[in-house]
Amino acid sequence: MILFSSFIWPFFLIGLSMLITYLTALDLPSKLRRSRRIGPASEGDSKAPAIVTAKLPVSVRIVRNGGIFWFCAGVATLVYALTPEPWIRPGAWINTFVGLFWVVLGMKLFRSTFPRRVVRIRPSGEGVQLPQIVTQLADRACASGHVGIVVGAIAGKEEFLRGFGALRVGGTQPPDAETVFEIGSISKVFTGILLARAIEAGELDLDDRIANLLPEGWTLPEPARAITLRHCTTHTSGLPRLPTNLLNFADALRLAYLGNDPYRDYTEEKFRQALALVKLNHEPGTRYEYSNFGAGLLGFVLAHHNASDYESLVTDSICQPLGMHETVIAADERTCNRLPSIYRLILKLGPVSFGLKSDEWRIPNHLAGAGAIRSTGRDMMTFLKANMGLVSTPIDAAIRRSHRELFRDTAGLTIGMNWIRSFDDELAQDIIWHNGGTGGFRTYLGFTEDRQFGVFVLGNTAHSVDALAVEILKSLVREHATEAENRLQTMALPK
Repeated sequence: MILFSSFIWPFFLIGLSMLITYLTALDLPSKLRRSRRIGPASEGDSKAPAIVTAKLPVSVRIVRNGGIFWFCAGVATLVYALTPEPWIRPGAWINTFVGLFWVVLGMKLFRSTFPRRVVRIRPSGEGVQLPQIVTQLADRACASGHVGIVVGAIAGKEEFLRGFGALRVGGTQPPDAETVFEIGSISKVFTGILLARAIEAGELDLDDRIANLLPEGWTLPEPARAITLRHCTTHTSGLPRLPTNLLNFADALRLAYLGNDPYRDYTEEKFRQALALVKLNHEPGTRYEYSNFGAGLLGFVLAHHNASDYESLVTDSICQPLGMHETVIAADERTCNRLPSIYRLILKLGPVSFGLKSDEWRIPNHLAGAGAIRSTGRDMMTFLKANMGLVSTPIDAAIRRSHRELFRDTAGLTIGMNWIRSFDDELAQDIIWHNGGTGGFRTYLGFTEDRQFGVFVLGNTAHSVDALAVEILKSLVREHATEAENRLQTMALPK
């Protein structure tokens, strides 16, 4: 068969891989699944599973589908190489080696897109302290594929902040409290607090329309003119996950194969055009569907309302009142010098690890509210304590308002001002949280609704830190419950 000839097969695979990469970047597979499964938007389909899968970042979708592709390509190459009579066919052993390599590569790529399994710590009768819990779980995470992470945790009046792993593959120096990380979509909760401050000040109302807050000359098509601030901050606007003109074919390939920044050439004029021509996925306010486009738009109109840019607004309204002096957006020399190496993929061959690096993401002002902020472990500890109400700040009222439920997606999932509230059966309360991901960074910040336990994790590898963060949080709650039970039993003993 001519397709399997030694000349045609490699070029066929490369072309097919490029096509899959481009379609994945546009999120076409999930759009096709959604259109087949749910049809037109209606109240009855608001719990469609497609809404949950849409949360995957573009880079993760590309890696996952790429893993499936290379696994299948490897299997097809092995079949071709081993049948019939490979021992008498020239080059069969080369094709066999290439096929095996593609199979292993595909499995590694696919597996890397899922949260790492975290081994649960079993409470001991003697009580495990906060540093021990965090250190055991963080060390295991680094051993399983994370290069470097910074973890901050709070349990009652006790707090812990430390770096683990290394700043780069093969290094020995761990990140520390001053290492700078891109926090990705945790930036969205900063945007939510900005909105809450404007509402607290009486400047804006949740039901104000976005169309009325845009710069002069900017327009939205008629269906999108119904979008309000409430819709943008709860991901119910109907806006697509990303602007449709953000990634062209060449951009998608550079993102997938070179780890380039997909936002670097996205101008304000392109953003204006995307708004003017946008097509909504559903009627505003009818269902939850995660949208970077909507969160970025919210940050943009809030900055415009204050005659400012997004970074200046965040600095003046949040960072300065909280004393977070190392939380920035601008990539100045001082900040860049404290960035760790950034990895979009780690391949481990026995004791040897290889890392594919990623560019820094420099998200422009018009989308900055969706994920442009950079911060340190020390500043994120300050932010976590402020949200847990452990320190008194000038913006306490706005922070508390941003946590309140505004939209209920399911019985166990509600949305505040960009905060996600997930009910946990084991803890018997909500976890208020958000995670983040850019090209080579993964982050998480969350705390229990009773504000007794909180955690954040910052990582310089494109491996999810969600499972690690949640297990730390649950281990702290379990250990606290065990200690309380032991104290009660001690008090009940006869004297």
